[in-house]
Amino acid sequence: MARTAPGQWNTFEITVEGERVQVLLNGVKINDFSNTDPARSLKDGHIGLQNHGNGDTVSFRNVRVKELGPPTGDTVIQAEGWSQANGVQTYPHAPAHGGTVLGYVNRGDWAAYDEVDLTGVTSFTARVASVNPTGGFEIRTDSPTGPVLGRVTVPNTGGWESYQDVSTPLTNVPGKTVRLYLTFNGSNMDVDDFTLRRG
Repeated sequence: MARTAPGQWNTFEITVEGERVQVLLNGVKINDFSNTDPARSLKDGHIGLQNHGNGDTVSFRNVRVKELGPPTGDTVIQAEGWSQANGVQTYPHAPAHGGTVLGYVNRGDWAAYDEVDLTGVTSFTARVASVNPTGGFEIRTDSPTGPVLGRVTVPNTGGWESYQDVSTPLTNVPGKTVRLYLTFNGSNMDVDDFTLRRG
């Protein structure tokens, strides 16, 4: 448990990138959430400090706000955390990172991810599982028919419980924040997560 004993200080680190919020409590990630409700958009930039209910006493100290600079490390995105999708569905799967995958894939399906910063990104790796796959998918920007940055073919990984990484270099990558698309040209595959690699 990341929480300290009653009466001792806890340290929260909250990172907000677009509609994604990541929360670390005393250095341990306790929440990673991407908002999809326009009524609760995070783009207004409000900051709120709160307690849990009447009678609670909460103290805050050393509250600091820092603007994020360009990302320098790799970015990992859970494939089932799309902001919009066509055809694909989420599927609970214990061996997956986070316990859920993007599945039920058919040719022509796609998934979109908002507010993805591609600054410095040079390659793409996805964690996939499949038994009898057909084809793979493309990495695109702007729309399901937008510019293709790269393509991967999904192999037979030996079963739905067995994952492999597939990778591709990316070309003509815009150095800005975009809506990123995975567009599927095959079927019978699960995507657990994908990594945008820099440098």
